[in-house]
Amino acid sequence: LQHFGIKYYQLNTFQLNNYSAMSVYQPLHCLKLAANNFVDVDAKKILLNGYLPKYSQELISDSSGNARVNVHNRENFLYRRNEIEKDLDDFVYQLKEKKIQIIFLTTPVNSSYSKFCDSKVMYNNKKIINALCNKYHCVYLDFFNDNRFRKEDFFDNDHLKNTGATKLSMILNDTLRKI
Repeated sequence: LQHFGIKYYQLNTFQLNNYSAMSVYQPLHCLKLAANNFVDVDAKKILLNGYLPKYSQELISDSSGNARVNVHNRENFLYRRNEIEKDLDDFVYQLKEKKIQIIFLTTPVNSSYSKFCDSKVMYNNKKIINALCNKYHCVYLDFFNDNRFRKEDFFDNDHLKNTGATKLSMILNDTLRKI
């Protein structure tokens, strides 16, 4: 809303998030920032390209991939699926009204992660995105199981490291030129 004028129908007319970037943080984080004169130590580490470098490789294995999927499974919002679909549809509609071209992107993950994902959830997610793409003439680029990415491209089971991000950027660049 602050930057692009996209409204969320469930927000009250007055909501602090509409006027203060600080309000998007959790209260404890805000207190820590205030105690540190609003200098965010982590933000200082962010590179000009938007990445936050992490220099130690995390373990990539079936057991850590399965554990990571289980973390995400605990965060699933199946009970809110209809609401989320409606919100996403409304968001895409507003973007289209502003003549913004929408491209949905699913980034690659290592096979040590993807093999443990619930195929029904994955299918339903793709079904929703494809329906939105058909309705609003969007593009969907799905690199989730892209075999061009190898274990050495990943920082952990579900995040690319710099070399993998560079590879994805080049693939995206080539793909977008063809659209």
